[in-house]
Amino acid sequence: MKTKPGLPVLAETAPLAVQRCGGRCERCGGRLGVGLTMGPEVHHRRLRSRGGTHDVRNLVVLHGNCHRWCHANPEKAGKVGLVVSAWGPEPHLVAIEPAGVKVFLRSNGEYSETPDA
Repeated sequence: MKTKPGLPVLAETAPLAVQRCGGRCERCGGRLGVGLTMGPEVHHRRLRSRGGTHDVRNLVVLHGNCHRWCHANPEKAGKVGLVVSAWGPEPHLVAIEPAGVKVFLRSNGEYSETPDA
């Protein structure tokens, strides 16, 4: 896996995101299951192709269908923090709204009402 020195790798940070979500999709709040549509998938809020990293604050865990929705509807996904523009604020400064509740993602893999400094 290619990564720059000092930056996290997905194998280290994805488990924190999976633990944080508590078995629920971070878009719709539904229980994560198995299979192509309901199984968990890790999504980079700021896409890797746009400079996104594997930092846990840039990752969300989604149903397969919700993951595909984010890529098919980037403007709508951006309004709920699931897509973060390469020209906008850093992902940790953008809240997500799983099941309608606004939260920030912390570097320790938890939710917070305020962003990390």
